[in-house]
This record gives sequence, structure tokens and C-alpha cells, in this order.
Amino acid sequence: MQARAHRVVAWAAIAAAAVASAGTAYAEPVADDHAGGLHGVFRLEDGLVLPYPLDNLFRGWVECTGRGHHKALDIGGVGPDAGLGSVVRAMGQGRVIQIGLPADDPARFGKPLVGPATVVRGGRELPAWKEVPGYGKVHFFTEDYGRHRSGGVISIRITDGPLEGHEVHYLHIAAVRPGLEVGDHVAPGDELGLIGGTAVLDASPHLHLSIEDARGKALDVGRILGIGATRVPCRAGRDQTAAIRARYSKAAKAMMRELREARALAATVPEPRTQCGVETIEGDFADGKARVRRLQIEPLADDPLAPLSLRLERVEGTRWAPRIQIEDRHGNDLFTGTLSRPKARRKVAFESRASGRRGAAHVIVTPKKAEPLTVEVMSWPTGTSRAYKGARWRLTIDRACRSAGTERPP
Repeated sequence: MQARAHRVVAWAAIAAAAVASAGTAYAEPVADDHAGGLHGVFRLEDGLVLPYPLDNLFRGWVECTGRGHHKALDIGGVGPDAGLGSVVRAMGQGRVIQIGLPADDPARFGKPLVGPATVVRGGRELPAWKEVPGYGKVHFFTEDYGRHRSGGVISIRITDGPLEGHEVHYLHIAAVRPGLEVGDHVAPGDELGLIGGTAVLDASPHLHLSIEDARGKALDVGRILGIGATRVPCRAGRDQTAAIRARYSKAAKAMMRELREARALAATVPEPRTQCGVETIEGDFADGKARVRRLQIEPLADDPLAPLSLRLERVEGTRWAPRIQIEDRHGNDLFTGTLSRPKARRKVAFESRASGRRGAAHVIVTPKKAEPLTVEVMSWPTGTSRAYKGARWRLTIDRACRSAGTERPP
């Protein structure tokens, strides 16, 4: 494998505590109540996306671990095989500033464990490798810690949103999404790589997530994700430590239930939109229980590449701002409110007429391939769930009918 570019960081300070015992628990599969319900994209009120589901937290900020402070949140794998091979996502819009993999530099990131078919971690026998679609053969563990004691690592510098200027570090990664390179820009929810147990020789597979502000100060990740403080004082006893962990774990489980319920409410409209002409659809956000509404638009039979105009207006509620996002049939973001993603260029072109931050959102969509599109009706970050109370929206879809000889959407 060709060596990747690296931005050298003093990982010993960041990850020294990452390899201390992070717990041996693991989560059984959670009921998949919606497509992608187990490991899908979970957006928070402030526009951030969970890097990984929070069903199985190991530990948060722990002082005096014996290897230094653990200034991070360890998020345990969920699903079959303790989550091995499940997706880790970008929390916000940003730029990749470091990628490091055991296969590229075993001395730094740990020597890949390539011999056995299985390995015991956290008291459970797990596969040492898998064939993962799009990735090929992925080895999930290493034989040693490596000099940086981090395993596979991805670092993102956030360029927009509530964490602008912050750096987010993802440790113990098993594989990086093919094609992702240092310098690439990512959007909230973009797939970064796969969870594993690289540089973890005892605990179950997990993601070690740390966040630093613009001055390099490590922050309590639990507060940023909305589950409260995870900090355990240096002199805390076993009972106090357990009580703090129980508190933020309970908050995380409640959050995941709410987010999965919201995803279920945001399910695609059963009857896809297939007609030409002007169609107006009105809806709401179920008093805040849903944050996104989805509609599927199928290509016209006689004019599959016909452009269409999408206009989203606020009917009721003053605390939310209309935002249109568009996905392909596989759930990949193509348009994120004002900008199209690079992966969209071969499929569809977008012309953003208005973002919706100050009035209605308006975008012209011109398909290049005859494929269905999913329109997401949502709000720009509001910072409060009260913004959705009583909020109503109106979406106008304007697609010219070839048989009527009408003009294409202006």
C-alpha cells in the first residue's frame, strides 16, 4: 500500500490513556427500526452529527489513569461482532488534516494482526478480519500498541458550525474510506472509515474520540454531544466513578431512542412523486419529534432528465430556517443546502437560488442520470428543539410536462 501523507502530532499525549482498560462491555444488536437505524446518520440540534451511535459508552474524561488523563470519550461498537466494520462519520464540515494507518506505518500505529482468524477482546471471541464491501479485506486489530498508541487515526479540523476551529481526533480506526486523503473536505455525516480495535490489546472494539479547541485545549466530549459531563475527578472512588458513568450512559441511551424515533418519523413518503407540473406539499415536524421529512422523486417516464424547481417555505414558526438537502437512492448526500458534493457531479447539477437562512430555500435540480432522488425537508441549525414546536412547511415542486409544451422551471 502506498504510504499516505501524515501530519505529525504528539499522539503520546493524546492517546497514552486510550489503551488502558476501557471496559469489557459490548452491546448486542439494536432493533433496526428504520433503514440505517442502527448505524445511520444521526443529526443533533446544533447541526453536528454523531460520529458513532452512543448506545455503548465505555468511559469519558478520566483523570489519573496511571497513563495520564483520558481526555476523550470511548464509544463502544454496537451491532454484530461488537460493531467491527461499522461506519465512523464526520461530526461537522471540515478538512482532513491527518490520516495514519497501521498498514502504512506499523512502528507508529501498531503492527497489523494478520495471522489468526479470530481474536479475544473484552472477553469475547471476535473475527480478526472481514471482507467489507467497498474496502476489501480489513484487519481490525494490531499485535502491539505502536509508538503513538493510537492505532488507526483520522483527524479533522472543523471549518464551519459550532465547532469551527476545533480539531476532532478519531482513534483505533480499522480502515479509512477508500479515496479519502489529507486535505480533503468532508461534510457532516460523511463516512470516514470503519471502527476497529487497532492499538487495543484488551478491551472491546471502540472509537476513542477527542476534541480540542482552537487553542489546543482538550474538551469534555460528552458536553459537546449533549449527554452531559463525563469527567471523573482524580480522587474519585469506585462508587463515584460508576455513578458518573451511569449518568452519562443513561443520557446517551435516551438520546439514541429519541434520534431513532425521529428517523422513523422522517421515513420516505410511501408513494414517490412521479408527476410533472406544479405540486405543493405541506407538513410539519411532529412538534419536534421529527427534524427531517423525506420525499422521494422519481424520474419522469417520458422526460427522465427534466429539471425541477424545489422551493421550501416556512408556513408557521419563526425559530427555524428552511433548508433543502438531497440524497441519492443509496442515502449519499448530493446537495447540502447551498453546495453540491463532489460525488454528485456525474448524477445531477444544482443551482442554489436561495439557502433559506433568510426566507425561502430554492434550488434548481437538473438530473444527468435517470435515477430517483430523495429530498430532505429540514431546518438550518437552531440550537433548540423549541424551534420545531408548531412549525409547518410548504414545499413546491415544479417540473415541466413535455407533452404540454410548457417551459422548464425558471
